[in-house]
Amino acid sequence: MRTKRSTFITLLATTSASLLVAGTTLAGNALSRPVGVVRITIPANTRQYVTVPFDVPSNSVDQALTADVGDQDTLHTWDQVLQQYVQARHVEGRWQREAEISGVTAHSGDGLVLHNQQAAPKTVYLAGEVVLDDEREMVLVPGLNLFGYPYSTGIRFDQTDLAVLKGANPDDAVLGGAGEPAGDTLDMGKAYWYQHKGADRLVWTEVRPYEDIFPRNDLPPRIEAIRLTDTRDGVTLDIACSGADGELLDVFYQDVTEQPFASRDGWRLAATLNAAGQTQVQWQDQAAENRDPLTAVPGRYYLVGRADIDLDANGEPDVRQVLLSRTLSLEALQAALQQQAGTGDGTTGGTGTTDTVDGVEGGTNIVIDVSERMVRGRIIYVDARQGSDVLSGRAREKIGQEGPKKTIRAGLAEAQAGETVVIEAGAYAEDLNIAGRSVSVRISGSVDLRGRSEGRVEPLTEDVRQALEMELSTNSFPEVQNETPLHDEGL
Repeated sequence: MRTKRSTFITLLATTSASLLVAGTTLAGNALSRPVGVVRITIPANTRQYVTVPFDVPSNSVDQALTADVGDQDTLHTWDQVLQQYVQARHVEGRWQREAEISGVTAHSGDGLVLHNQQAAPKTVYLAGEVVLDDEREMVLVPGLNLFGYPYSTGIRFDQTDLAVLKGANPDDAVLGGAGEPAGDTLDMGKAYWYQHKGADRLVWTEVRPYEDIFPRNDLPPRIEAIRLTDTRDGVTLDIACSGADGELLDVFYQDVTEQPFASRDGWRLAATLNAAGQTQVQWQDQAAENRDPLTAVPGRYYLVGRADIDLDANGEPDVRQVLLSRTLSLEALQAALQQQAGTGDGTTGGTGTTDTVDGVEGGTNIVIDVSERMVRGRIIYVDARQGSDVLSGRAREKIGQEGPKKTIRAGLAEAQAGETVVIEAGAYAEDLNIAGRSVSVRISGSVDLRGRSEGRVEPLTEDVRQALEMELSTNSFPEVQNETPLHDEGL
């Protein structure tokens, strides 16, 4: 989602829409991928434990989090290996750790601690694209792990794969930010502690709890950015359009509630936009008669659909029939769009053929993609014992071309900004230098790194591990150096 400057467009009454019917050459998708925003209030002089429940470009906290930050306000991430906090301050408009050029990164599900050191409450907004990966994975190390639910919804704890993992490790604990029992739900945007009392690391693999009915390609309509307005009471969507004559776009929304997010249900129509001949438009969500202001709800999801597609020629846009009146199934619309495009497949959402099907000339394939999505890995594995640098690095075990890298150098080369390199136990005849890199490194087990260089991550020695175990056995939470504890004493 790239932020671009554009002018605001005019809202149109839905009755004025000029609908395209079968036989018309169409361009782009019928639906966009959804985005969302969550609102969190931090009382005065209070710390709040949060997680970014969305995907954001380069996993940048600056792009995910919007707040009126004071000079004394701080943000902390949690270093699982060292079992201590890492502090960042807001410098020249971005969160930055001391002595680091790169900004703070966090994947969906990574825990953050925001400290409002002002004398008044503060509202924080977390925004991005709804997480659509099939699975999300997190490594839980012995000791304390700060986490949030890695998908864009709240959920009952007993419905998660983490509950299964916890059941297999009955001595472990799931706690709130201050050490209180976590309760029955994992709330959207909220962070928790997982205290693992075993000696081995755990791998938590969570499966997406809602359907992915959205296109995997980047064809329009596409929501490129979601930004808070200057008045902090609404959001602006930057929307990429096809540039077709007569193009109309519907903006749908649904509010974040205690119920889990549903891809097909709960959508309402916010506005219809005239995008004819344009490649980008903006729409601003502020107070309106048909919905509460953003300041009155916990959060909101947004979705854009073509309002000028009516292949069954019944006078109602097909996407509205799918999402609002429920008089058309998603699968039936997909099949009709595939036939309209003349591709016969429709799994890619790309350009169709120019052959004719039943006398209809095919154009660009318009498709709501319901095929499996490629999993965008967030972890690169390195294993000197069983890895190979010809493998992808995106899996812990070797399956086909998937499996761990053999060298740290290859693992770092594969890692994208914001991703994590997990180095498995073994001997590595090389340095580990991450200076200037926006990647995280986690060391699993006994790792022998030969060679020294600035910026290298040292393995934990046995005496350090024993000291950490002693600290955890006292049932007290770690403190930030030179600051008051971020937790209440006692679990």
